[in-house]
Amino acid sequence: MWSKAGTEVAYTRVPAGGGDRQVVVHTPGQPAAVLFSAKGAWYVLDFSPDDARILVRHYVSINESYLYEFDRHTGALNPLLDLGLRIAIGTARYDQDGGVLFTSDLGSEFVRLHRLALTSGRIELLSGDLAWDVETFEVAA
Repeated sequence: MWSKAGTEVAYTRVPAGGGDRQVVVHTPGQPAAVLFSAKGAWYVLDFSPDDARILVRHYVSINESYLYEFDRHTGALNPLLDLGLRIAIGTARYDQDGGVLFTSDLGSEFVRLHRLALTSGRIELLSGDLAWDVETFEVAA
């Protein structure tokens, strides 16, 4: 996943010889910087509009995953949704209004599009009560 400025790429890797998965940021021509290491399957989803934060997903199973935000200034990895929720999360992207758009089966047997307001924690269902899965979406610039 390329940063909004287009100068860095973030990705996950498993070190040679195994071990915990690492989430790294790499500026071409320089060594990669490890942001954090953790057990399990982690995926980089998006950079914030100012590149100061990174959305990551911790995938446990098809029915269980967690959405986090990594703060590059503090090094904090913060859950964005209640960790007590056992939901599937597909993809997520920052929007231009300070929120996060994400696909999830939250409150449904189908995967739908939601928006999380980061300032209030309020979750809004955007796609309505569909009888099919929302598989992907794009955020217009």
